[in-house]
Amino acid sequence: MNIAKELDEAIQKILGGTRTPELLQSITDINIKVAELEGKVKGMRDALLYTSTDNAPAEKTERPHVVDVCHCVYRDVDRREFTQYTIRFSDDSGCYFRKPKTEICDETIQTT
Repeated sequence: MNIAKELDEAIQKILGGTRTPELLQSITDINIKVAELEGKVKGMRDALLYTSTDNAPAEKTERPHVVDVCHCVYRDVDRREFTQYTIRFSDDSGCYFRKPKTEICDETIQTT
């Protein structure tokens, strides 16, 4: 992403009233990139380049919690059964995973 686009996004967030620690970090990163482009920083990437005294209020966000868990048993084309668990969270997101019901080992018997 180029600096102009990053700067525009940061300005739009500030104008929209968003003030988060992540936004302040983005502004710091943009300032570092600008300083590097201007040639003011030469090999001093880890040095302190910017200090912000503007404290953004920490927004408390509630972690999503599990709302619903559903499971179904399926059989694949090889006749192996597996269970699919579908999990729905309070923020309307979700995920699923499959767990084999029985492990089938395919072993070839070798005779000499």
